This record gives sequence, structure tokens and C-alpha cells, in this order.
Amino acid sequence: MHSEPVAETIRTEASAVRDGVPPLSLRGSVQLFLRGYFSTCRRSPKTYAAYSLDLRQFKDAQPKKAPLHGIGAEAVERWVASLGQQGFAPTSIRRKVASLRVFFGFFVRRAILARSPMWQLRFDLQRERPLTRALARAEVEQLLSAAGRASRGARKGSPQKAYLGQRDHALVALLFTSGLRVGEVASLEVSSLRLDEQTVIVQGKGGRQRIGFLIDPKTQALLRKYIRVRARFATNAEALFVNRLGGRLSTQGILNVVSGLARSAGIQRRVTPHMLRHSVATLLLRNGADLRIVQEFLGHASIVTTQRYTHVTKEHVLERLRVTHPNLRRPPHRAHSAQNRSPSAVLSARLTGMG
Repeated sequence: MHSEPVAETIRTEASAVRDGVPPLSLRGSVQLFLRGYFSTCRRSPKTYAAYSLDLRQFKDAQPKKAPLHGIGAEAVERWVASLGQQGFAPTSIRRKVASLRVFFGFFVRRAILARSPMWQLRFDLQRERPLTRALARAEVEQLLSAAGRASRGARKGSPQKAYLGQRDHALVALLFTSGLRVGEVASLEVSSLRLDEQTVIVQGKGGRQRIGFLIDPKTQALLRKYIRVRARFATNAEALFVNRLGGRLSTQGILNVVSGLARSAGIQRRVTPHMLRHSVATLLLRNGADLRIVQEFLGHASIVTTQRYTHVTKEHVLERLRVTHPNLRRPPHRAHSAQNRSPSAVLSARLTGMG
């Protein structure tokens, strides 16, 4: 931990500001922030990488020797406008703005800056329509079948090929059954599995630990078989899924597995691991699962995030209503008047009209 050296550096910089010594540069302040902010409490490597990227991009857009105290609201506004012109999505720009707020606030709290340039700055960033790309159930079945065929074919090859075939089959089944994020799957350890309890311990967003659910018996059986095969594969890694060199399988590696199997399955579009998460969420809601249950299943901190999936199920409901609603159905042709028909026939016709 760098907390003591960083704290001393911050105290020195604060004294320098009060004594009129040349102030801290923007370039130096970024490094100081990254060391200081991330030494005070536990934050995930992904959070560090995001802040590092955002602040580096901001720093590179400013004059090379710009001092920290010389950054004003106009510089921030110009940078945010340039991000939009470069084609960054509103969600990405909002994250970068949030990174800047934390960055400048860090130095205000330590009396290095008198005021943050973000003070009273508000940006009207259009929110993207939550477009959820999901696979149809038939496409999911195609993908799982392709994984099964590849696994059976790999058994005839080398032990490494047999391992990779079993790994890929278990991996795709786990992604769909559990709805886990690709980063969560990549970070799983062998010890994370609780197959007897039909669960898996997950390190979720923001370093939060949560429970994932593995309720499908076929997926449980695949994972048990995979663990047995994995035990014969030479690796000292604790990771659940490992690559051909014995190291942890990365998120990019998982993407490569899924997209490769999708091509083998003949699916005519690009398939990503996150689409499997979208797919299971959409199918759960279509099948009548309670929104709170889906929230817990997906590990969303807010139910508002889960509600993004409901617009897809609404389209499904509307489609079914257009077929079944009594006001939109063509009435059956009646060869005889109602007076000439039995009561049971009349009742049957009315029920048919109600769909």
C-alpha cells in the first residue's frame, strides 16, 4: 500500500500551494490521484483501469505542461464536446465525466484546489434507448448443440483438444444457465462452484460478492465432467476456466470461444457472451418470472437496470395480443343463425372469439 507516502506527498503539495510554490501539473496529479485514491479502499482492477483510461484521455487533450489549478470549466466542456464528435456513446461520456468529478473532488478535499472546475457543470447527454440484443431460443439450442458436437469430436484428438472441447461446452452452458457477466465468469475459481447447492460464488461489479444460480441439471452435469477432465490437465491455476497454456481464460478468450461456436452452429450474426445474458433474462421474463427474481438472478444493484429487459417482453406480449385479442380476430363464418344452434355450440363460439 502507498497510503503513507501518498498522504505525505499530498500534504507537501497542499503546503506548496499555500506558500506560492509552482503548482502541481495535471500530468503529475493524475499519477498522484491513481496512487492515492486506490490506496484508501478496495476497488476492482477494472475500476482502476477505467479511471486510468478516462484521466489519461483528458490529460492528453490538454496542453502538455498544463497545471492542475489551470484547468477550468471551459476546458472540461471542450473535451466533453470533442468526445461526442469522436463518436463516443453517451454512456461512455457519462462515465468519463463521473471520473473527472471524482478526480477534481479528490484534490479539493485535500486543499490542493480551492474549487473543482466541475462545480455547477451539467451536461445534457442524450440517454440511449436500451436496445437489448437477445438470441432466440432456437439459436441458443443451436449454439449448445454445436458445443456438444465439438466436445464429442475433440475426444478423438489429443488430451489437450479433449480438454478444450469439454471446457467450451461447459463454458457456454454456464453462461446461458447462470446469466453471469463475461468478466464474472473469467474471474471464477474452481472453489467458486457449489454444485451441491446449485450455486456459484461470484465477484460481481464493484467488488461485490454475490451468488449465481445453476439450476439446470444438464449444466451441473457438464461442469462436474469438466472438473474431472480439468484435473488431468497440467495447470497450477486456481481459475475455473483455463486456456491451452494453463493460464486463466480471459474475457477475450471467452468471446473467441462463443463467437467460434456460433459460426459452427450456422448463426448468421455476431454472437457475444453478453448476448447469452440478455437471452436468458428475456426468456425468464417472457416465461413469467417476477422482475425482482430476475434482478437477483442477474446481480443488478438496482431494479431500474433490470427493467431495460422489459421492453423486449412487451414486444412479445403485443405480438401475441395482435393474434389473440377478440377485437382484432376475424369472427368465424356462421353457416347457421344462433337461434338454430345449441347452447353449447354458441358458448364454444364465444370462447373461440375470446382467443
